[in-house]
Amino acid sequence: MTKVIDLTSGAKEKSVLNKIELVYLLQDEHTIVSAVYKKVSNTWDSLTLLSRNYRNSYYDLMFVKGKDFEGLYLGYFNGGIV
Repeated sequence: MTKVIDLTSGAKEKSVLNKIELVYLLQDEHTIVSAVYKKVSNTWDSLTLLSRNYRNSYYDLMFVKGKDFEGLYLGYFNGGIV
């Protein structure tokens, strides 16, 4: 079972509960790779939401850790459902 942590604060909007979607992997400060290209599975040990609308983008910033990978991802936290 994936442990999901939401570190953002403030009022939560009531919305349709959609699954978390990872779009981009932040490899370093200059390189962004498609999460689909990296073939990230949905079998994560933990996922931490660090920021909603990161740097005024449409993406949320999340730290994801699995058995053989970990990293910072841009994507959609949506309803926080794995």
